[in-house]
Amino acid sequence: MHHNFKIYFTACVFFLSSPAFSLQVCELLASAVEFNRNAKVAIQTYHQPNKRTYQDYQSILSMPEGFIGNGMTVLDSGSGLGVAMQEVARKFDIKAIAVNAQDVSSSEVFKQGADLVAKGKLIYREGYSEAVLSEFPNQLDRITDVWGAYPYTGNRALLVEQYYNALKPGGEARILVPSYCQTVLKVSNEESRKYTWNDDEQHQKLIMFEQWLHKTYPNIFNWERSKHPRSAMSLVLVIKKPMNGTTISLGLTMDSIKPSKDDVSKEMVVPKIYYLPPL
Repeated sequence: MHHNFKIYFTACVFFLSSPAFSLQVCELLASAVEFNRNAKVAIQTYHQPNKRTYQDYQSILSMPEGFIGNGMTVLDSGSGLGVAMQEVARKFDIKAIAVNAQDVSSSEVFKQGADLVAKGKLIYREGYSEAVLSEFPNQLDRITDVWGAYPYTGNRALLVEQYYNALKPGGEARILVPSYCQTVLKVSNEESRKYTWNDDEQHQKLIMFEQWLHKTYPNIFNWERSKHPRSAMSLVLVIKKPMNGTTISLGLTMDSIKPSKDDVSKEMVVPKIYYLPPL
């Protein structure tokens, strides 16, 4: 039995003693195990999309001119083999950080960047972005995420908080939100008057998480359409930290989480996440 599954199974047994928590908590914990399996995909099976170039990033994330430049510290979340970060580390005088859940050190791409690693221009970090980002409070000029951590994480609200909190004042993150990546908030009829959405079966309203972010924090969150032909139906979530910005806590409560499949490989588990707004 998987080590993590033992922990979650034990937690489920404990919570079963409380009817109010039992079923929902067990579903959430069991789902978290399933989503974490995404990180176990062998790097030898990585295909072309895991080798996206800096030019791909510019198009997919609709990067404005000069988005990345000399003197910056740039982190790519869920970077795959880190091809794009190698390119920007060679093109600019920057520090590039490639974060990936898998160990990519045995790949040929990794070896091609050995000189950049030796010079301190490129840093490879193995681990989940949620954990790694906490090590860089107010330190990053730019964050990118292209089919990286955002679609596959089991808690997108937490990841968004960490993206914001890791940015320097004046920093910016650009996050691809694929069309199959669904995150919604359940709000009351009264709250829903701020939005245009359809009733669900429980007579609540469902609003897009990214829409809620923009409505609630218009000076921080916005979205654009991706300029890449294959991502035309996808959004780019733009996070800008004001010069007087410190940290943020969205105050959302997870209501439920359901597994689904992505539209690219048809294999990776993509959670559909439901949140409740702050009280």
